[in-house]
Amino acid sequence: MGKEVLMSGKEAQRFALVKQVLDKQCTQTAAAIALGLSVRQHKRLCRQVRQHGAMGLGQC
Repeated sequence: MGKEVLMSGKEAQRFALVKQVLDKQCTQTAAAIALGLSVRQHKRLCRQVRQHGAMGLGQC
C-alpha cells in the first residue's frame, strides 16, 4: 500500500497544476501564472513531483 500524504489546500492546488503540466494538459507558463510563481520556480516543482511524487512538494 502507498503512503498517504497530508497537504494543505494550497499544496493540493499546486500538485493539481503540476500534474496537469506533467500530463501535458496545461503549459508551464499558464500554471506558473496561476500559482503566482516564476516559470523557473514552477519547473523546480515539476522536477520534484516527477522524482518524488506528492512528497516532493514538501521538499521545495
